[in-house]
Amino acid sequence: MGRRDRRGEPPTPPTEAETAEQQFEELYLKKYEPGEPPAPPQRGESPEELFARRYLEEFSPSDYQPPQRPEHSPEERFDRQFLEEHQAPDYQPPQKPEHTPEDRFNETTLEEFSPSDYQPPQKPEHTPEDRFNEHTLEEFTPSDYQPPQRPEHTPEDMFAEKYLEQYQEGPSFGPEARERQQHYISYDFKGGLNTDAALDHIGSTELRQADNVVLTERGCIGKRKGVKEFDILPSGFQIKQMIRWPLDGSKFFFVAISGGTPRLFLHRTNNYTELQNINRDHVGYFYSGDKMYFLDGVNLYEYDDETETVSVVENPVPEIPGDFSIEAVDWSEMEEPEWALYGTFECFMVYENVEGARKKSQIVTVEIGYKWWEFWEQPQVIRWFAPAIGDGEEYKVHFYRTKEGGEDTGAPSASTGFYHVHTATIPAEGLLSHFGVVFYDNRENEHLGKEYVEAAEYDLETVKRCKYAVRHPKSYRVFYSGDPENPSALYYSEPNLPEYLQETSVIFPPTGEGEVTGLKVFMDAILVFYSHGVWAWKGIDPKTDASWEKLPTSEGTMAERTIQLTSDSLTMFGHGGIYAMAPNIIGQTFRMEAGDSVITNIARNKVTNELKRITNPEGTIGVWDGKNQRYMLAYSDDSSEQNNNILVFDW
Repeated sequence: MGRRDRRGEPPTPPTEAETAEQQFEELYLKKYEPGEPPAPPQRGESPEELFARRYLEEFSPSDYQPPQRPEHSPEERFDRQFLEEHQAPDYQPPQKPEHTPEDRFNETTLEEFSPSDYQPPQKPEHTPEDRFNEHTLEEFTPSDYQPPQRPEHTPEDMFAEKYLEQYQEGPSFGPEARERQQHYISYDFKGGLNTDAALDHIGSTELRQADNVVLTERGCIGKRKGVKEFDILPSGFQIKQMIRWPLDGSKFFFVAISGGTPRLFLHRTNNYTELQNINRDHVGYFYSGDKMYFLDGVNLYEYDDETETVSVVENPVPEIPGDFSIEAVDWSEMEEPEWALYGTFECFMVYENVEGARKKSQIVTVEIGYKWWEFWEQPQVIRWFAPAIGDGEEYKVHFYRTKEGGEDTGAPSASTGFYHVHTATIPAEGLLSHFGVVFYDNRENEHLGKEYVEAAEYDLETVKRCKYAVRHPKSYRVFYSGDPENPSALYYSEPNLPEYLQETSVIFPPTGEGEVTGLKVFMDAILVFYSHGVWAWKGIDPKTDASWEKLPTSEGTMAERTIQLTSDSLTMFGHGGIYAMAPNIIGQTFRMEAGDSVITNIARNKVTNELKRITNPEGTIGVWDGKNQRYMLAYSDDSSEQNNNILVFDW
């Protein structure tokens, strides 16, 4: 279909071969073609390209850029031509389909009103606020500023690293250094010492070296204060062990042991007293009332605060006097003889002291061949003589023998059992205490007492060999271990009688644990430490309610003196760390947070490398400072094996 041009002339009807582009070209050339001959077409140039070039050279603006892509068809060019003639004079043609008028307005506004140093955004997330911050940092931060390398690497982290790099090695402090120190120094070192992590993995609150420093609760560092001499021993004596003895609620004493020739000293109210020469510079000890006991591997010593004297505890089992006698005598020696004996009798006597310790004499055989109805023979009885021991103490003496066989059988004895005949008392004072007891025995079988039951004797020699001792407050028994003849054994005394051990009062772990390395009371249990394990004894009476079981841990201790009661646990030095055991490990109810363990290595990932430098593990000593809530471990890291360092763990 034809159409009119702007002059109103009727258009030439198109032929079938003419296209819309050809019709437009003919109409336009008739209207605008200049009188001068047109420029000849270039080689290979189509009529459409020739027309477009001529038109654009004459009528397009000077800053017009020809289309760069083939999809700019004649229709699109016509539409753009029409818009350029009829739109507002400030019209700007779109540069790309998504470049809307709003976008162009925003760009024009920013170009006119933004600062001269305006930089267009480089990426969608790069906001003007981000650019402002970057410009500010570039202008006001030091020239050696480095941008963060990771999302969690905050400016505070970077400053702490820069401060450590500059000042930890000790360079001079200039004005710039002081200015940076005022604005950026962080004093938070709550992480403490860390010798395990690599240098580039140490946290911002940790220290590689922390010698003679004190950390406050907020993590600040202070210089360790000095020490004050406390004269417990005379000049020239070196302390090897010190024991704090809380005698009652109002006072306590210090007991110290010196090196060289070991000596025991007592210190009270700024005065020291030498008590006793002993055989070892480290002793086992325990308290019982106003008495303190010491074990040195040879003797058991007792210090009595009332008399202020030290004595060696002797064997509590009574010794049978050598002049005791059991023999047959004529019954005429009796005041009122009523019955005579006949047969062969086996007899013995038992001495018992006031503490209940017993000693059995050897068995004596007595033969009585006279039959009382044969009047031409003299009837006989058994004469018992129990002499006094002579130590000024009261004793009981029990007489036991076999029964009489009888006239019908003619047997020397009616049974092999021993039956109680009589019990006599040798008083501490009086005539009998100087001579003893004499008793004439002509009792018939039906008048004899109960059959003798073999009782275990007490064994103080075992106690003397032990290295460790603790008193169990629940059962009132004293537990001993460290016997070189039975290194894995645990011995226990009778209640309230620390020096009395029966031969059967001993238990062993059912598995091979090696030698005992320490003893400690924890809650209501006695903990027995081995190199790689811990066993617990709980209860009162071994025959009724006592239990003996292994705790669920493979950690033990190498040094008995490092085992200390801390605020909520029992702490010790073991293989590869410092371990804290919670009360839950022995079955006690104790609140724990999620993820907590019944035994924790508090040195893990912190100072295990430092602990590996210890040259004398058996000589390490641990102390719990309850006032400042810290555990301190003294150890040696040189060939002298004398403790020269103290590692402090703030609880």
